[in-house]
Amino acid sequence: MLLFTAPIELDLPLTDAQFFALCQRNDDLCFERSATGTILVMTPTGSWTSDRNSDLTEPLSAALSGLHSTS
Repeated sequence: MLLFTAPIELDLPLTDAQFFALCQRNDDLCFERSATGTILVMTPTGSWTSDRNSDLTEPLSAALSGLHSTS
């Protein structure tokens, strides 16, 4: 088993189509591309991260929907 520290940075010159294909063929990995084109391979999030994200986004969503409600 290989263990890596995340994120792994790759300097690969890929077109948008090639990057999309890379993501589609490796859907068990999390890829991001920086503004400079560096590809970052991120570790998948677990259930704890998902729960924490929900804890953060629910109040934000409620606050934003309150701003856009019509009276």
